[in-house]
Amino acid sequence: MNVDTNGDTKGQTFADFFPSSISKGARISLEIGEQFIQDFIKITL
Repeated sequence: MNVDTNGDTKGQTFADFFPSSISKGARISLEIGEQFIQDFIKITL
C-alpha cells in the first residue's frame, strides 16, 4: 500500500515537473538559436 502511494506521488511530481523543464529547455534553445542566427547573418553580411 505504501509503495503504491509513493509511486503515485512520485509519478505525479515527475509528470508535473517534466513538462515545465521541457518547455524551459525549448525556450532557452530557441533563444540561443535566434541569437546564433542573428550573429551568423551579421558575420556573413
